[in-house]
Amino acid sequence: MNRGHKALADTSALYRDNQEFSAAKAENKMNIRPFISELLPYSGQETIKFVEDLALTVVTSFVKTIF
Repeated sequence: MNRGHKALADTSALYRDNQEFSAAKAENKMNIRPFISELLPYSGQETIKFVEDLALTVVTSFVKTIF
């Protein structure tokens, strides 16, 4: 792990439990839904929610492996 990654990992506890971070995370989740709805125009809300959760899980897992 290089110094930049270590610094981000060391400070992650400061922002992950932060109320502003939680609000920003929720806002980003809301922003992805229109994109997925456009990507899958004939899909129901259940499918759109599944794809939304899947995309966010993949991105979150990827970021965790980097940092």
